Amino acid sequence: WQLRSLSLMTTEEVTACEAAVGAEQPLPFPWAQQLDMQFKAVWADHGDAISLQYSGSAALKGDLTRTGRRTVGGLFQDGVSSIKRCVQNNFADVHRQRVMESFHGVELTPVPAAARAPSPEPTRPAGPGQTSASDQLVDVGP
Repeated sequence: WQLRSLSLMTTEEVTACEAAVGAEQPLPFPWAQQLDMQFKAVWADHGDAISLQYSGSAALKGDLTRTGRRTVGGLFQDGVSSIKRCVQNNFADVHRQRVMESFHGVELTPVPAAARAPSPEPTRPAGPGQTSASDQLVDVGP
């Protein structure tokens, strides 16, 4: 009824849309299908952008969001994305996560020794009252 109040649709068109939605049929207008496709593409692109920020790869099941059905290409792409996420999570995400935490004001935590780049000089064990290199915090800036 909002489109009707804006004079973008007639009462008959609104009634036809309500009947189509109630019967789970496509809307009776050619522009409605185009609008639906554009909305799904924007929705999927937005999901990809968010997923890329947080996981390092595109969102899974993007083909389902875009087309309404799963495809073999989509399954293959999801497999590639899953492998990429696994590698990213195990080898590169520590630093990305620390930057995000710092950006959001979360208190810094020690970086695990396995995630740090090797230092050029050998480290000595910490004496009493000293902290070892693995206990030091990494400052990611202001």
